[in-house]
Amino acid sequence: MLIHVADELSTAGVPFAFVSTQAIEAGVDISFARAYRDIAPLDSVVQTAGRCNRSFEWGPENGRVTVWTLAAVEDDDTDGEDFDSHGRDADDEPDRDRKPPSNYVYDGGLLRAAADILLGLGTDSAGTVSSVTLEREAVPRYFETIETQPWASEELAAFVDDSRAEALGHRSLIDQDYQTVDLLVAATETDCERLDNLNDAFGQHASEGFELLSELADLRVSIPVQDLEEQLPTHVRADHSARTDSDGLDVFVHRGTEGYGAYKLDDGGFVSDDGRGPSNRFTT
Repeated sequence: MLIHVADELSTAGVPFAFVSTQAIEAGVDISFARAYRDIAPLDSVVQTAGRCNRSFEWGPENGRVTVWTLAAVEDDDTDGEDFDSHGRDADDEPDRDRKPPSNYVYDGGLLRAAADILLGLGTDSAGTVSSVTLEREAVPRYFETIETQPWASEELAAFVDDSRAEALGHRSLIDQDYQTVDLLVAATETDCERLDNLNDAFGQHASEGFELLSELADLRVSIPVQDLEEQLPTHVRADHSARTDSDGLDVFVHRGTEGYGAYKLDDGGFVSDDGRGPSNRFTT
C-alpha cells in the first residue's frame, strides 16, 4: 500500500519524501527525481540509484543521487563532549567508541572502498559523477578491490560455482545470534478472514493448509524473540498444533487480541501496551 501511494505521489507534483530501509533497493518498480543515500557498499549505492529517474520521467539528465555519510552516533559515554561528523573532539582526537550509523550496518572495509572510489573519480566542480562513469569505472574498480581483500569469501564463491545449494543453505551473510519467530499479522478484518480460512484449510488437510500459507506471504513477518514462552505466551501456531509438538508449524498468528497491543490503522500502525512482545517491533 505504501509503495503504491508513493508511486502515485512521485509523479503527481506533490512535494513529499519517501523514507525507506535498503529494502527499496531491489524488486520495487518505483522512481523519484531525487534520491539520497547514506554511504554503503557500492553495489547498494548503485541499486538505490536505480530508483532515481528510472525511465527518464524527468528527462535524460535530470535525475540526481546524493551520497553522504551521516555523523557519528551520540551515546551515553560521550559525557557531553562535542564531536564533529568524523567522530573527533575539540582536540582533533577521534572517539574510538563512536561510529557513523553505516558502520553498524556494513563492513567498514567495504564502506572505505566505496568512498575512496567515489572520491577518486574525476568529478566536475560540483563533485558530480555521471551515471556512465559510475557504471564503467566505479563499479568494476569496486569489485576488483573486493576480490583482492580478505572480505571476499572464497568458500562461499566455491559453493556457488559448484552449485552446492545444501551447503549454501546453512550459511548466512548476516550474523544472527538471536532467536526469531515468524508471525502472520492480521491488520484488517479481511486479514482476519484470511487467517480463518487458513485455520479451516489446516483442519481439512495439511496440504491444503500449506498451500494457503504460501499465499499469505504478505502477512508474514519475522521478529526477534528472546523467550517464546515469556514474550508470546498466548499466540497460537498457524496450524493450531501444540507448542510441544516438534512436528508443528513454527509460524504463529497475531490478530492483535493476544496482548501487547494491536494494529490500529487510524493511529498509524501497531500501538504497544507495554513495550514488550511483537507489537513494538513494527513501524508504520
